[in-house]
Amino acid sequence: MSNTYLPEKPELSPTLISDDDAVRLQYAYGAVKKSLEAYVTLAGGYVIEAQLPFPVNSDSEIVSVLIPVKELIKICPEEGVHKVFVDGAHGIGCVDVDMKEIGADF
Repeated sequence: MSNTYLPEKPELSPTLISDDDAVRLQYAYGAVKKSLEAYVTLAGGYVIEAQLPFPVNSDSEIVSVLIPVKELIKICPEEGVHKVFVDGAHGIGCVDVDMKEIGADF
């Protein structure tokens, strides 16, 4: 894909307070954001939103984005993330997806 942008690894600040906290990318689908916030809040945790900026000036410049999920999942244990949930329904059919190879828990 000629117009695909592969973003850099997000910088996560060491603000995780407990095992009940969750980190999500800013691009999470709205319903997923709300569900995650409700679940984590009930567990007594916090949702931390990781910013993953694109090198564009406006939303109209974004043609497609391929987030390096597999690589991000590999660094999660180093950052204190114990479980990984990936909502990648829109990727299936657009790119080759091997769910076992990605390594997410959910």
